[in-house]
Amino acid sequence: MKIADTDELRLFSQFVVEKVKDGDASLSPEETLDEWRTLHPDPEFDALEVEAIRDMENGDLGRNANQVMAELRAEFGLDK
Repeated sequence: MKIADTDELRLFSQFVVEKVKDGDASLSPEETLDEWRTLHPDPEFDALEVEAIRDMENGDLGRNANQVMAELRAEFGLDK
C-alpha cells in the first residue's frame, strides 16, 4: 500500500468515526463511502470518466460484453 493510500485510509477512518460520534450513523457503509467520495473526489478517476464519456460521444461504445467474457474464459481456462 502506498503512503498516499495509507493517509487516505486514515482520513476516511477518522471521517467515519466523526460521523458516528456526531450521531450521524444512519447511512449504510456504501452510502458513507459515497459521501466520502463526493467530498474527496479523485482527480485521476474523474479524468478517466471524462475521457470515457468523450470516447462515447465520438462513437466508441467500448467492447462487446460477450467478446470480453469469451476472452476471460479463454485466459482463465473456463468453459461456458
